Amino acid sequence: MFLRHRLAAAPLVRRCARQVTTVSLRQRPAPNSTVEPHHFIVESGPASPSLLAPDALRCRTLFLSVDPFLRCRFNEETGVEYTQPYEVGGLISSAGLGEVLEVGEALRGMF
Repeated sequence: MFLRHRLAAAPLVRRCARQVTTVSLRQRPAPNSTVEPHHFIVESGPASPSLLAPDALRCRTLFLSVDPFLRCRFNEETGVEYTQPYEVGGLISSAGLGEVLEVGEALRGMF
C-alpha cells in the first residue's frame, strides 16, 4: 500500500521536464514482515538525454501494480520457482499501465 501511494505522489515522467523517479530496495525487511518506507530509496531526476534505441519505447507510468504476489520478492528466497527476489540496491519492478511518449524507429507503424 505504501509503495502505490508514494509512487502516485511522485513525479514519474513529465512531458516537458522529462523527470524520472526510480524506486530501489535499500534493505530487506524481516521475512514476511511489513514493508516500510525506510526499506526503499526513492530518487527523482532528469531523464537520460540519450537517444531512444530503435527497438524501444519511452513511456509515462500511469498505474503500477502493487499486489500480494510482490511481497515474497522482498525475501532472500521467494519460496516459488516462477519469480526471483529483488536485489538489494536494485530497482523495484512490477507490471503497469503507461502512456507511450516516444517510439523507436524500428517500432513505428506497429501501434
